[in-house]
Amino acid sequence: MRFPEFNRRTVPFVLLVICILAFGLLIPWLGFYQDDWYQVWFRRAFGSGVFVDYYSVERPFIAGIYMLTMPLVGNSPLNWQIFGLLSRFLAVMAVYWMLKVVWPARGQQAVWAAALFAVYPAFRQQYASVIYSHYFLQLAVQMLSLGTMVLAIRQPNRFWRLTIFSLIAESFSLFTSEYFFGLELIRPLFIWIALAGDILRERLWKLLRLWSPYLAILLVFLVWRIFIFEFPTYQPIILQEDMPDYPVLLIGLLKTILHDVLQVGLLTWGETVTQFNDLSSLRPSAVVAAALALISALLLGAYLVRLQPPNDSIEEIQDQDRKGAWSWVLVGLVSLLASGWPFWFVDLPVDTQLTGGSRFTISFMFGASLLLVGLLDLLIRRTWLKIVFVSAIAGLAIGYHFRDANYYRQIHYNQAEFFQQLAWRAPGLKPGTLILTNIFQEPILNGDNSLTAALNWIYDPDPPYTLDYMLFYIPSRIESGNLPGLEPGIPVVKDLRNVWFTGSTSQALVVYYSPPRCLRVLDPKVDQGISRLPGMPRKMKEAEDISNLAQIISNPVYPARLPTVLFKHLPHENSWCFFYEKAELARQEGDWHEISRLGDQALGGDFKVDSSIELVPFIEGYARTGQLDKARQLSLEAHRKKPEGRQLTDEILCTTWSRIGLDHGSKSLVNDMMGELGCN
Repeated sequence: MRFPEFNRRTVPFVLLVICILAFGLLIPWLGFYQDDWYQVWFRRAFGSGVFVDYYSVERPFIAGIYMLTMPLVGNSPLNWQIFGLLSRFLAVMAVYWMLKVVWPARGQQAVWAAALFAVYPAFRQQYASVIYSHYFLQLAVQMLSLGTMVLAIRQPNRFWRLTIFSLIAESFSLFTSEYFFGLELIRPLFIWIALAGDILRERLWKLLRLWSPYLAILLVFLVWRIFIFEFPTYQPIILQEDMPDYPVLLIGLLKTILHDVLQVGLLTWGETVTQFNDLSSLRPSAVVAAALALISALLLGAYLVRLQPPNDSIEEIQDQDRKGAWSWVLVGLVSLLASGWPFWFVDLPVDTQLTGGSRFTISFMFGASLLLVGLLDLLIRRTWLKIVFVSAIAGLAIGYHFRDANYYRQIHYNQAEFFQQLAWRAPGLKPGTLILTNIFQEPILNGDNSLTAALNWIYDPDPPYTLDYMLFYIPSRIESGNLPGLEPGIPVVKDLRNVWFTGSTSQALVVYYSPPRCLRVLDPKVDQGISRLPGMPRKMKEAEDISNLAQIISNPVYPARLPTVLFKHLPHENSWCFFYEKAELARQEGDWHEISRLGDQALGGDFKVDSSIELVPFIEGYARTGQLDKARQLSLEAHRKKPEGRQLTDEILCTTWSRIGLDHGSKSLVNDMMGELGCN
């Protein structure tokens, strides 16, 4: 089968397909992450105008963009994921267009660079779409500014119109956020390239004259950011010590720069092969990612081979490739060396970890893509072999991003499980409730500030809005000082941007969530010993004593419900955890007949029980309603399973039967049961 020859007008469509394959396949199953949660909640709670105050101490000019996009995109995670994908595509197209403008004879390489830019593997925060969609828009404007500047130089009849547009775009990108100001340092290189053909002295003079207005805007930005706006969040490394050792500081900084440039500029392309380490487990997601990588590489390679070449002769193309390759390597290296200064300057770590500083690599995307294509041009002479490398690298990156998307999907699934089980267990919460829980998943992507926004959205769905509820991770909030202690009566005051939560440790509800076990609200009256469950943080034991179940409203007028706009795939009520949470709620209320009714339904179904301790409320419910045989059989079943360990399970069972024995008339039967369990 022979592929047709593709017209270059198909390039935008193919770049869009690449973006969809890398980031769009799991979009319907993704949600909100990181700051996405409380940005959307703030807009819903207080209107778009809230972003003026929201960003006033960090990036005041970005507020205007949010005020435009928030009403447009709305509250749906699906809408934001689509918007984030389109924003990335716009940045890809801006890079492609700019490269064709600056190097018109390197149209083929521009396609390669744009494809690699689209799937750059080090940036792994794509799915925090509310945040990073705006950064991709900013990056697209930065690329447009560079491209129109070169056009203005090469088209004198349109010089002023294009220059004014380029200056406005530069100002927009710089003052929106500091992420891309390092890219301004490659602007003189682009001017130098645009002036090719002029004699050296005239070229230097024109370079200084043409760069001066752009340099002036950059200097104004730096003066504003450093001396007027100063550093409201992160401090420069020279100010982080009272008396810094400047030579040591400088050497350490140089090492960091060289390491980061090598890591995010070159080595990151090879990290995508690590996805095949998961193939040995034959997990479906790993197999799908590998298959997607292979298919994407083959299709992209077939397309690039059949893409119409430039009209120039082979000799002209090869000569242009050799000259252009060196310029791409130079610009790529300078771009990488300049891109990290917003982060190196304040000692923020740049890395390629999913949960680390990969968010900062968005500013390295352009330089890394340009450098790789330039090196391929220099090191490989045959075009078809270059295409093989580009296609293989892009295909591997597509599979790599799919694997990340699946991880984000799992985080969203666990968010839904956590909040749905909490809503079953606590249909209502009194204002001022402080939820203390363990870190049940990666906190960088799933932080407690983010979940606080979701918590308020679920339990306070109607205006007027206040920050009535707060969620803290244990022990991280103890270490940070936000949670002063674990004794009753300690005031807890915490801000979420420009709103405040006020409560106390006497209003705390301690929650343990470790899937696949069901969520558990710790009750100091009945949960002695439960804090020794495997994986439970040591601080949970100390917090158990302040868990105040009186904060739960058992029968609110409007029970908490998870908004379907936020969670498309809600846990089903016909599940083991539904019956367990409802039994725990009934036990709190002393409704033993309700527990026995729930037990008949749950235990008659084909449910997998991941923790034998979850049988305890049903044991107590049966025993206290006189169904001692059922209670006995269920106790022996828990005694035999004991996935948490014999000592812990038996201790909890013995404590339960001891509590039953204090109130039960048939002391001998209870004593016999405790004897079967080996209780003291």
